[in-house]
Amino acid sequence: MSWSQLLCGALISRYLKAPRSERSTPSLMETRAGETGDVTVSRWVRCSPELAILVLVLSFTVRATTPQLDSIPIPGTRAFPESITSRSDGTLYVGRLGDGGIVRIKPHTHENAIFVQPGALGSRSILGVFADEASNTLWACSNDLSALGAPAKGSDTGSALKAFDLRTGNGKRSVSLPGTHAFCNDIAVDAKGSIYVTDSANPTILKLSPGATTFEVFAQDSAFSESKREVQGASPHSRVTIN
Repeated sequence: MSWSQLLCGALISRYLKAPRSERSTPSLMETRAGETGDVTVSRWVRCSPELAILVLVLSFTVRATTPQLDSIPIPGTRAFPESITSRSDGTLYVGRLGDGGIVRIKPHTHENAIFVQPGALGSRSILGVFADEASNTLWACSNDLSALGAPAKGSDTGSALKAFDLRTGNGKRSVSLPGTHAFCNDIAVDAKGSIYVTDSANPTILKLSPGATTFEVFAQDSAFSESKREVQGASPHSRVTIN
């Protein structure tokens, strides 16, 4: 038996034993059979040097396309990442609840660096973040959690929505949430450019229309309290309430 037959036989065996999800293409015999079970290779199959090289290439292709999980460190002694958002090119932005500021992670290289400095625009602990490419704005929820031991530095004493330039990280504007015990938590943007912010301390959904300098109430506690029903079958510690 030649080297090509030995190599080809071993690689075909390995290829067919691999999970279907890891193969670059289904085998010819699987395609004909239309089944996902065991496949038997006839001992009469001729294995030429050209076929051996082809199967070797397929073997390396299968290995190269196996997905890999990545772990990306977030800089800071007490970063405590709380929220994440992304741009269409894959750039990630992560808010830091502990140290404050926002970290940018570049796609492919996974290079990470502080993009919005702690304390920028008076910001404190950063919770929700949202990359709005239409307005070139990185929106962020800022809350003063110093009473809970959060080390984030800043001049704000309450809760506010911050706007930073999505390309440079420079501050653009700050809008305080109404009330003395507000808690800006998460952010959404509609097609018209209106910003919606959850105030989890009340609970309330606030709306900031384009060009506006103050929030208006979009939905509040009474709206969430009407026609509620508990989802049956949930444990007492994991009940879900819906309208």
